[in-house]
Amino acid sequence: MTTATKPADYDYTAWDVQAYSGLLEDCTGYTVQVATDAEGERCYQLTDVYGDAEGEPWHVFEDVVADTLDAIEAQLNRD
Repeated sequence: MTTATKPADYDYTAWDVQAYSGLLEDCTGYTVQVATDAEGERCYQLTDVYGDAEGEPWHVFEDVVADTLDAIEAQLNRD
């Protein structure tokens, strides 16, 4: 029996948005989209399975990871 490496061992902030979004979707059903906020600034928006924006966007990718990593870890540790 092999033991999976705990998610905390990974530096998800080094991942590109698409790869991280795919992992988030696999674990939660939500994705992260690169978007533009009301001021025209690049941001990251959490979207549900229907493509609807959820909550306020982030402007720093590391903040996306910090705010969503617990949900990913919970799912990965469940399996």
